[in-house]
Amino acid sequence: MSITAKLNDISVGKKLGAGFSLLVLITIVLVYVSVDRLGDYHDRSVIVATVSSAESNLIRARVAVKYFQMTREIGHRREAERFADRAASSLIPLKESLVVAEDNTRVDSVVESIQRYKSLLGELAQNLDSSRSVVQRLEAQMTEVAQDMVGITGELQNIQVQRMDEDFSVAVTQLSVIALLGVAISILIAWYMIQAITRPIRETVNVANKVAS
Repeated sequence: MSITAKLNDISVGKKLGAGFSLLVLITIVLVYVSVDRLGDYHDRSVIVATVSSAESNLIRARVAVKYFQMTREIGHRREAERFADRAASSLIPLKESLVVAEDNTRVDSVVESIQRYKSLLGELAQNLDSSRSVVQRLEAQMTEVAQDMVGITGELQNIQVQRMDEDFSVAVTQLSVIALLGVAISILIAWYMIQAITRPIRETVNVANKVAS
């Protein structure tokens, strides 16, 4: 028995049930893909926000260091250390979210640079009354470390934003394909159901006409 014959033997109710079940399955797949992609997009946005906050704290730490150099008040030094610690403490948990090894390497590099920056700040505090050349050397080292930290955090942000755009494009493509597939299957099911319902009616009418004639 051919497949067409087997399908014709199935009742209309079962055909309708099978068709609607297939549409429900496609809808579930569409929802699953949407939620999954939205979750990835949300994770990326959290990473970007966290890195941006860390970068802001690093800049604040740099400003506090400048105030410390001008006023020599210990409070500004403590403030700079506090901002630096905030930046490090916000970046370290990101290693659980970052799946690319290069991104984790960047986070490690920034955290190590923060510790180096704090160490140089301690040396600067101890040598404020030393010769100008010593102070300038420490300032130059701190500036270099600060620029590296801000540069790496900015690079990490840009990479995550780029990946967000890529995830968005992939999500749009996948959802569009699934939606078009759902529409095509819906049209096919509708056409098949119409044929399944109208064909027996036409055959009955033809038989009736023959009998009548």
